Amino acid sequence: MTLADNGNADTALRILGDSLADPNGSITPAIYDTAQAALLAADIRPPGGIEFTLAAQRPDGSWGTSAAPVPYRVVPTLAATTALLTIARRRPSPAVRRAAIDGVQFLIGSRCLEEPSSLPDTVAIETIVPAQLALLAELFSTPGADTTAGISAGLARAVAACATWTSGLHRLRTAARAGAPLPPHIGHTMEVLGPTIAASINRHSDDGPVACSPAATAAVLAGTTLKLPEAQRYLHDLALRHGGGLPNLSPIVNFERVWIAAQLTAAGIALPRALRTAVAALGHGLSRNGGLGMAPGFPPDCDITASTVTVLRRCGFDTDPQILSRYESDSACFTYYAGERHPSPTVNAHVLDALGHLSDSPVMRRIADKSVAFLIDSHDASGSWTDKWHASPYYSASRCAPALARHAEDAAGHVIARTVRWVLDTQRPDGSWGVWAGTMEETAYAIQTLIWAAKDLPARDRAIRTGTRYLRDRLHDLQGFGDSHPPLWHGKELFTPHRIVNATIHATLHSAARWSNDPAATH
Repeated sequence: MTLADNGNADTALRILGDSLADPNGSITPAIYDTAQAALLAADIRPPGGIEFTLAAQRPDGSWGTSAAPVPYRVVPTLAATTALLTIARRRPSPAVRRAAIDGVQFLIGSRCLEEPSSLPDTVAIETIVPAQLALLAELFSTPGADTTAGISAGLARAVAACATWTSGLHRLRTAARAGAPLPPHIGHTMEVLGPTIAASINRHSDDGPVACSPAATAAVLAGTTLKLPEAQRYLHDLALRHGGGLPNLSPIVNFERVWIAAQLTAAGIALPRALRTAVAALGHGLSRNGGLGMAPGFPPDCDITASTVTVLRRCGFDTDPQILSRYESDSACFTYYAGERHPSPTVNAHVLDALGHLSDSPVMRRIADKSVAFLIDSHDASGSWTDKWHASPYYSASRCAPALARHAEDAAGHVIARTVRWVLDTQRPDGSWGVWAGTMEETAYAIQTLIWAAKDLPARDRAIRTGTRYLRDRLHDLQGFGDSHPPLWHGKELFTPHRIVNATIHATLHSAARWSNDPAATH
């Protein structure tokens, strides 16, 4: 039995075309950034943020997706409660204050802040949590603060538990005040430094978004006496686009376009001339900036750069792979950026895909071997990888196992086999896969792993067909972006890049159709 494509390639190409025409990208709003901007003075505050935040509170007092474990709700709940309590102090509102108190009681009751090692490795969590926690504790230490239900004691326990993170944040702020060198990506999380320091650091920059970050932009606006109309317009327009909410990151154009193009080209979908020309333009950014970041205004990183090199090569364009050498660390891996706390397996898989075909070059082979060794060493006992950029191990498996199968099958055969067995063993009865519940996105990743990394096995074939049926039965959910995909991607909190996920699903269905007609064509 073969599987029909039913227009999935055309749909995926249309999604790429839509992305190339959109100067922003499609991403879900975030409570964290919305809350930071809601604290701005009324004359520069983007519209609807307070209302958006209040409407997003969950019945248990928290903020964040209910699909994820409780620790993922800590950052959005911290940000929302701190903002709402501050707003209620400025302009008393029983409803706003009640929402904030419910949020604080959730944080204390969950006890997550008393075990910071249990929190997920989302972006800058080691500085965001102590920064927000200090503000919240200060609000409850002032005369007249509500101390019911053991709030002060609970916050004191949380502050003590996060002391190491607080010390790190203090050192960062001290370095910033002294004008010392700061981490390369600090611009995106500049809000943790406080408005005064953020505005001081940014004083020589052009008016406009700060490192594609609404939260950092809001911090600069809060700390300066300058008007900065372009920065204000950036937040205002985002709020209108997202119904009062603000995303963690915007624009995301390079990230979105490269990831979609990578999905299409990996699935064997040929790009028409117009799209190939547009993708080729990404190469100009590589050579001009020494790499590519999430969007213009965001520092280059290894992940986007490596993935762009791969996409350009698949489209027949020459690139200099030496550009990736700048991201080679002294340890046994490549890092997203210099000084990264936890290196990413998927970043190293993307480096391997970018360089693995250059086996005739001793230098490139050595670099590729470094990624192979890291992927083998970081493979966990369950059969997959834990990655800092995505909550689901199925995403990691779909990046790492196929890269190893393409470029290092002899060295990593045991790792690939264990991953395939884990994917087969964790399929749900309805044909889906998912770390918390079955999702279309994760099912697509699992199918990709089986098509691109697994040997011919009867169990593999059955799993691909039942997984594909699960996706096809739910294609109607993709007619609008809506809330059809739970957030699984790691930013400052979980988010969904809508177009990337939808393109991934359609490209996977195209791959499954090709596999069913000619299994060899998909390897």
